[in-house]
Amino acid sequence: LLQVERLTKAHPHALGVRGPEGQTPAHIAAFFGRREVLQHIALKDPELLFAQTPDGETPAHSAAAEGHTECVTFLATHSLSHMFARDTDGWTLAHSAACYARLEVLVALVRIAPSLFGILTHAGHLPSDVAAEVSAKLFIRHLESIC
Repeated sequence: LLQVERLTKAHPHALGVRGPEGQTPAHIAAFFGRREVLQHIALKDPELLFAQTPDGETPAHSAAAEGHTECVTFLATHSLSHMFARDTDGWTLAHSAACYARLEVLVALVRIAPSLFGILTHAGHLPSDVAAEVSAKLFIRHLESIC
């Protein structure tokens, strides 16, 4: 975090720089589960917490896919509406977490935004449909039934 603070102090626009696939530092912080970096970004420019790549992926998508529940819940406290962001395929955070069997994230999403479990992708898939592991698929179907 100290390095990030030093960098942004010396180069205030560094937080808005994008990587080759359109990721911002917020995407990278979420991918690696660095909630304290997300907090720093929130203090400097909170809109960056919800920046989308050209594919529509948000930092919350990255956090959900990688299983970083603390980052997902932190981002939800800054904007619940952004928890419903969809990528260009129509995937929500619940789809991203389901695909990689991030069960702890899925449980948090049930508390944060249960209606995510009823959203279909553009291909017509629920989160349980994109779950690769059978045990995760059954768990997610149970979550969908109670939402």
